Order: sequence, then structure tokens, then C-alpha cells
Amino acid sequence: MDLDKIKTEDGLFIKGMDLDKIKTEDGLFIKGMDLDKIKTEDGLFIKGMDLDKIKTDKSNKMTRKIIFLAGLLIVLLIAVLLVIFLPSAAGQTGKVRINNVEIKVEIAKTPTKQYQGLSNQSYLCPDCGMLFIFPDKKERTFVRRDMMLPIDIIWINEEKIVKIDEELPPPVSNSEDGEKYKSGQPVNYVLEVASGFCRKNNIKAGDRVEYLK
Repeated sequence: MDLDKIKTEDGLFIKGMDLDKIKTEDGLFIKGMDLDKIKTEDGLFIKGMDLDKIKTDKSNKMTRKIIFLAGLLIVLLIAVLLVIFLPSAAGQTGKVRINNVEIKVEIAKTPTKQYQGLSNQSYLCPDCGMLFIFPDKKERTFVRRDMMLPIDIIWINEEKIVKIDEELPPPVSNSEDGEKYKSGQPVNYVLEVASGFCRKNNIKAGDRVEYLK
């Protein structure tokens, strides 16, 4: 290294400078200092190093701090998204009982889950179903878009079955304009079960439905 290029404490360049007077990175004066540790005027290290790639300690500390804060922010964001979406993705489950027959049900309570329903589902166990829960009572219409299964639809007002559409085959059309099924009167629950379930278990309109935990 050319000592003409070394900056002294008072900001002047001198030749033949005593190494006792050279300022190190941490602000201390040492003798016999390794020139690899000397800072240049622009804050980069010289002698055998790529000046384009090496940053000062201050810059590195700032970079590490930014990376740490960014990582922490990402972790917090992921945690929030998991809290919001994971329960919906996993699906809330429960049980109902009709005529002493228990049915394991997946709960469809949100608009998104109700819209999806049993669409694109290729299997439904004999004692399983999906229970649609609505906040109010009114006449309801179901469209079986993208349904792959034959099912029974049980329309329920509070704890009483008011109508059953039995053994419905998969729809010919998968569009919104396909065949529609109506409750015929106000209901606030709709239960979809495997085709033939109601006939097999002698379930009919007027039967009572128990909602189990």
C-alpha cells in the first residue's frame, strides 16, 4: 500500500507517516498495525480485497438489522394468516343425530364454505355428511355445481326436518344454471348425506334432529 493514500486523524495525507498515528476502524491508535485493517477515505477496506463487494461493519450491522426485522415481520404475517385461514382450511366438524343414528358432519358456516359445499368431492362415507348452518330462516335454493356424488338433501327448520330430496344423481350440468333444489319453506339448516341414507334409516319429514358437540 502506498502510504501517500492513507488518511491521518486530522484528515490530511502525508508520506512516510508513523503507523502510531494511523487511525484504526474502532478509533484507536496502534503500532505495527496490519494494513489490511486500515479504512480508506470512502469507508472500504483495501489490500487484497474486492472493494465492490465488501462493506463496512456499520453497513453490515445495518443490513443484519434490516434482515432481522424483515424476517420477524414475515413470521408475524404468516402467523396472522394461519390464524385467519387454517381453521377454515381444516374444516370444523361435529355430529348430529336423527332417529338414534349419528352422522359425522363437516360444518359449512361461512359463505365460502357454503359455496364450495361437496363440490369436487369423490367420496362421502355412509354415515358422513355436510351441515350448512345459516344465521336466518328463509326459503333456500341449492345448486349442485361440480358435484361428483349422488346425495340426499335434508331441509331443516330449527330441529325439525321439513323436507327431503332423496337419491339425487350427480348433475348433468356443472354450471350455475343447472338443476336447482328448493326447501319450499323457511329453513336455517341443510344437511347433505350420502344417497340412500334417509331410505336406509327411515328418515322422513317431521323427524327431530339433535345437534351434538
